[in-house]
Amino acid sequence: MKEAPDFEYEKNKKVKISIVFLFFLFLTIFLVFTFVGIKGSDKKTPYLKTKFIDYSSRGNILSSNSMSFARSRTLYKVVIYKKYLDPNKKDILIDLFSKYTGIDKEILKEKLLEDSNRVVFADKLNTQMAKSLKELKRDLDRLKVFHSKVKGSSFFLSMDIVKYKESREYPLGDTLEPYLGYTRIDKNGDPYGVYGLESYYDNLLKSSEDRVLEGQRDKQGIIIRDKNNKSIKKEDGFDILTNINLKLQKRIENILTNQKLKIGNDDTEIIAAVMESNSGKLLAVASSRRYNPKRKIVKNLTISAIREVYEPGSVIKPIFFSLLLSQNKVKLQEIVNTHNGRIKLSNGKVVTDEHRYPFLSAENVIVHSSNVGMTELSARANPLKIADGFKRFGFAKKSRVDLSFELSGSIPEVVDMQNSIIIANLSYGYRMRANFFQLLSAYSVFNNSGYRVTPRIASIKVTTKNQREWIESIKPEKVLSKRVADKMHKVLNSVVTNGTGKATYIDGLDIGGKTGTAQLAERGVYVKKYNSSFYGFANDARHKFTIGVVVFRPKSEGYVHFASQSAVPTFRLIVESMIEQGLLKPLK
Repeated sequence: MKEAPDFEYEKNKKVKISIVFLFFLFLTIFLVFTFVGIKGSDKKTPYLKTKFIDYSSRGNILSSNSMSFARSRTLYKVVIYKKYLDPNKKDILIDLFSKYTGIDKEILKEKLLEDSNRVVFADKLNTQMAKSLKELKRDLDRLKVFHSKVKGSSFFLSMDIVKYKESREYPLGDTLEPYLGYTRIDKNGDPYGVYGLESYYDNLLKSSEDRVLEGQRDKQGIIIRDKNNKSIKKEDGFDILTNINLKLQKRIENILTNQKLKIGNDDTEIIAAVMESNSGKLLAVASSRRYNPKRKIVKNLTISAIREVYEPGSVIKPIFFSLLLSQNKVKLQEIVNTHNGRIKLSNGKVVTDEHRYPFLSAENVIVHSSNVGMTELSARANPLKIADGFKRFGFAKKSRVDLSFELSGSIPEVVDMQNSIIIANLSYGYRMRANFFQLLSAYSVFNNSGYRVTPRIASIKVTTKNQREWIESIKPEKVLSKRVADKMHKVLNSVVTNGTGKATYIDGLDIGGKTGTAQLAERGVYVKKYNSSFYGFANDARHKFTIGVVVFRPKSEGYVHFASQSAVPTFRLIVESMIEQGLLKPLK
């Protein structure tokens, strides 16, 4: 019975030792966590992975002197997490944010009253402002404007600056429309091209990769740069450098707008283009029907220059005639019976001329635009060679102008051309369909020693390293011999000096071309509606330009529907503008 006290003593001793051990264990753990916490407070100590994203942008579309027709702007928004905002430092946030952004303090105060933890504090911020606010974020973290709601935790959310969309801007409004096109936003928030250059060059313009830098972050949310970082290189879209002379483009657009008021109605559209005859570079391509791509509702989207295929009328006569000339089926000075401007076809239909002559030289059949004379000459044509020649001139196939959704038009089948009526109709521009750029390209043959060039609005892409590279090189195609092309050049000069294009004559310049007034058919019946056009060239000692003008559906009252009263004066105004701008210099 005396041994019980010793047992109790040993038991109490063990308890005391256990208590002391546990005390020192907890003390050690506390010291370790305290040490880690102190080290973790250092700016260079990582505690959480994060990402930095530098968003890529769609490329710009530029004029020949690098003015922007279309450009992209990345927009950012600022998100505030109210849960982590120190109520006692709310005024610091408002004061500093207002100074950085210029946003009124009262507006910011109202935003903080929103019943949400995640508050959009500002939006529609540009890249420069976003960079500036990232500096503000560092200052706010340093001032501990935001903090953790969990005592002892070093994790908190403060202010995020994030990209939320890319805005496509058109600083020149409706300039170069509808050929420029516009963009829409896809499901990922990225722009894609719709119509025009925006669509045709979409694969070059669109950005492919954002720059992503991933790694450990410090307490202020900044990525620590070390060998453990993972990165993806940023890839912006290419810039597209067009051949468009902005000053000339604007001037021609003004000319077309004013001309439409004189000769047009609501249904009228005037199209014009100026192209280098030896390269195909389009210095200007304009329409009287333009739109501002930033408007929510865009009307009249169709690019008529590639989508409206029509019977071109008498502007086809030089093309048909040149093919006869190439086949030695006609001589310029031979006499052609023009039957006093009236001839009956085998189907009983009568072909007439506006200016009636009993006889004309073959050259003057073109100069005075005789349908009867062309009907006589068409009987000499070889259908197979005519079909082949029209295709070499670029008809019944796409012109390859850099615009999407071009229609090819058509010419009669060879078997149909064996019909004397059909080939007669074709000789003066009916029974076929062509678009504006096909005709412009075809007329370059007469101003380029027999070679046809492809119209191009743009030729160069500018890489992210600011290097210029050719987009696509399309070689000119030989259509006529130089001998025949030069003869036709002189015939078209005569149209201007002695024929239907007299109003385009300007002393000191080499100008030639051909008028065309084509009646329109509706439901198979020709009605009193017309398209009028003038295609030709204007050259000085150093420069050669092919120029085209078409007026779709001018007023039918009076005589303005005739090319001589609509397309011809428009052509002259364009040439005069080129002289004013020094693009053409008449010989004195």
